[in-house]
Order: sequence, then structure tokens, then C-alpha cells
Amino acid sequence: MVNLSRKMRIFIDEEKSKGAFKDLTPEEKKDWFVSRMSKEPVDVHINQMVNRKIPTRDGESISAHIIHPNNETKRPAILFFGGGLFLTSDTRHLQNQLAELAVTCNSTVIAVDYRMEKFPTPIEDCIDAVRWVEEHALEFDSKPDHMVLCGDGFGASVVAAATQQLKDSEHSIKAICLFYPAVDPALQTESKRDYGENYLLETSWLNYFYDQMRGTQEVTPISAPLHGTNFDRHPPTYILKAEFDPLRDEGKLYGDKLAEAGVKVFTRVEENTIHGFFSLPGIHLKKSRQIIHDVDHFLKSL
Repeated sequence: MVNLSRKMRIFIDEEKSKGAFKDLTPEEKKDWFVSRMSKEPVDVHINQMVNRKIPTRDGESISAHIIHPNNETKRPAILFFGGGLFLTSDTRHLQNQLAELAVTCNSTVIAVDYRMEKFPTPIEDCIDAVRWVEEHALEFDSKPDHMVLCGDGFGASVVAAATQQLKDSEHSIKAICLFYPAVDPALQTESKRDYGENYLLETSWLNYFYDQMRGTQEVTPISAPLHGTNFDRHPPTYILKAEFDPLRDEGKLYGDKLAEAGVKVFTRVEENTIHGFFSLPGIHLKKSRQIIHDVDHFLKSL
């Protein structure tokens, strides 16, 4: 497998024995993902971590896990939306990375368990979370007028689509960070052809997932943010890509489209890595920390 580390090759080979993602029940998908991710306690010193409920427009609620890095007040807020290999929005496996993100960026990190249900529910949950944080930021010592949205995998796709939906209204989003987003699932790219099998995230699972999420063949900016228009007010954007990820080329195309519209874009391709490397347990710890420092540098440059 090209230049992947021995640890990564072993991890992929072990996970291939699970069978196809699409054949698992929703609960089995979530259990499979969480059980294989790190369960180590948070080893980054933070002030506290609390849980809250965010009301949604349809009368339901979603969970938010809020990380306070220190006792300072008036910190920026980073809303994080996990992707979990398009299996679950659960972020329990990311507690160490999110704690480190909070400390390094001196920000209140709010991990949102949005609902991975048919469109537009995930996008609406993201927008509802943005509005809730704007209204309640002072309750957790954050700046209500300085917010960053960050997501990985499907969470990044949700952030991209929600940001477009908010472009014509007043909002507090100062920047967004997208870790290996899917921005046009129907797009046939070189990276999908080269890495759509045998690199953990498989194109066949992506196609099945989006068929279930859309419920229709219609392509819109909700399910395919690359089809969005009018990026005049789009916030500065950080895009992370993995070298051996079937979604790598989509990230490049999205960055190019934003840059052509005059948006400040910072992109990074992490070599010798696969989709989801930021959250894999004990395999790419140094790379994950470097990404966090890159994000901090990007945000400080704005």
C-alpha cells in the first residue's frame, strides 16, 4: 500500500475483516466506530468539560460537549462537527484532540452531536447550533461575535453546506476549517479511482451513504457544496486533505472554487495518510498535533 506506515497497513487490514459498512445496522455502525477508536482519558490539562443540550427547530435537541481550556474569559468558540467515517457524529474518540485544540487555540471547543439523518437535517442542526452558541456564548465565557466552524469528513461537508446557507444572513462565523470534506459525492475523480478501495474509506460506502441521505438523485448545494454559488461573503477557509483519500481531489476543487471567488484559503495535503487520520488511535499523533498547530496559525493570521 504505497508509502503507508506499517501501523497503518495493519490497522486497515484488521478493519477490512469487519465486512461492508453498508451492511451494518445504524447501531452496529456506531458501535463499530466507537469501539475501535481510542478510549484513553483526556491527558491534556483543561479547566473543565460540560455537556449541554441544544434545541433544534423541529422541537428535538442535540448534545453539545463543551471544553473550557482555562479560567480566562472572552475566548473565541470553535464548533466541531465530527464525521466518523460517515458512520456517526459521535466525538468521544476525539476528546484528546479536541482538548488539545482548545488549549492550543485558547478557544472554547463545542463538539456537536448533530443528527446523521436525511438532508437537510444535519445542515439545519449545524445552523441551529451556530444560532444557539451566538445566543449563549457568554454563559461559557466565549465571544459571541467570534466563532469558528470545524468539521472532519461528513462533519466538514455539513459545515461547508451550512456556511453557504448562512451567507445571506448575519452570523458570527469568522472562519471555517474543513478536514477532508466530501463536497460532490457524484463526482468521479482521480483520487476516487486510485484510493476508493483498500484505504479504509471506500467509494462504494460513500455512494451508498449519500443515496440514503439524499433519498433522491437531485444534486443541490445541501448535499454537494461544490455546486454552491455566490461566495462573496464566505469566511476564510482552511482545508486539510490526506494523500491517499478518495476525497482528496474534491477538497482541492473546493479550495480552488473558493479562491477564485476571492476567499482567503489555506490548504494542506498531509502525505502518506488516509481519510480520517486525524482521529485514528495512536497512529498519527504527531501529524494530528501538527494539524492543530496549523489551524491555530491560520486563525491567528486572520
